[in-house]
Amino acid sequence: MLVIKDIELVGLLHWNGEGKVPVDTLLRLERQRCHQHDQNAIVCIDIEGHCRGYIAKDQAVTLAPFVDSCDQEVFMKVVGKRQLRFLEQGPMQLCDIILHVDSEEASKYMSSLKCLNTIII
Repeated sequence: MLVIKDIELVGLLHWNGEGKVPVDTLLRLERQRCHQHDQNAIVCIDIEGHCRGYIAKDQAVTLAPFVDSCDQEVFMKVVGKRQLRFLEQGPMQLCDIILHVDSEEASKYMSSLKCLNTIII
């Protein structure tokens, strides 16, 4: 299993009036290549099909090729409560991506995810 920790879920106020997502919520990651502000945009969708936010732009640069290359849907779990980032950026919540793959396949992804907090379990 491959775990990518400390992924920032942002855009909470734009997509979710409460400005937070409940801890333990599973979100499916979906690339949004036609996004007008970010060609690496990754939208986070709950089980009801609603957008709950995006992966932070600085992390999406690294994660977009990973999500594109996965042979399975990629999910992340909300693990942290809402936190404030820099005032102009709005709130965020920390999440972990968990990908159920064998250690050989997990190792294949590790080199492209070096700058993220990634572990193999």
